Amino acid sequence: MRVVHLTDLHFAARPSLGQLASKRLLGAVNLAVRRAGVFGGPSRAALIDDVLARRPDLVVITGDLTTLATDAEFEAARVALGPLLERVPLLTLAGNHDRYTRGSARVRRMERHFGDHMGGGRWLPTEHRWDACDPGSAPPWRYD
Repeated sequence: MRVVHLTDLHFAARPSLGQLASKRLLGAVNLAVRRAGVFGGPSRAALIDDVLARRPDLVVITGDLTTLATDAEFEAARVALGPLLERVPLLTLAGNHDRYTRGSARVRRMERHFGDHMGGGRWLPTEHRWDACDPGSAPPWRYD
């Protein structure tokens, strides 16, 4: 079984003024001042091309798809990861940045955007493929 592990992709989108009325303000300032240009760019597209070229049986993303856990960031991640989502079974777990605020955790923003890739699955060795679980079933590591 060939597994590719990705983590800390940190998709970012400019937050609205209303979204900054939380701890996101400090996070946004930190990004602008200390980490400008660190996340993003053409390297993500090259990474996805490289992953597809390796023809994995499964891709596992262990958190931090987003930077501030906004809908816009999850949508950007979904679009950018589209080629992987269409062609390779993908399992993802939420990281601390995907639950950046209590509100993002409370409304289960990660699950709304990637819940269909958070349900786990199983390896079918005789068929040499990954079988995703029912998206409605909760894996043991999902928390509320």
